[in-house]
Amino acid sequence: MKKKLLFICLGLISIAVILYWLKVPHLLIGRYLAPSDNLSRADAIVVVSGDSDRMRQAIDLYKQGYAPKLILPGAAGDGITSKSSKESI
Repeated sequence: MKKKLLFICLGLISIAVILYWLKVPHLLIGRYLAPSDNLSRADAIVVVSGDSDRMRQAIDLYKQGYAPKLILPGAAGDGITSKSSKESI
């Protein structure tokens, strides 16, 4: 009986490790935390630091008229401010 219970526990742990390794929980949690809502107009688009894809997406949203301003926190470290970035687009 103990061997059977141990075998079941090891099997469940193995399955959990494989699912975690395949990032299944991450994908499920990500879908819950990042729902896909319909976009609507806003006062500004804030681009939090990240890769260049975020900047491209923000520029696309700006050009499509979703917001009249782009806010780039941390951009001043490169000598560019949010205001001048908005004007250069």
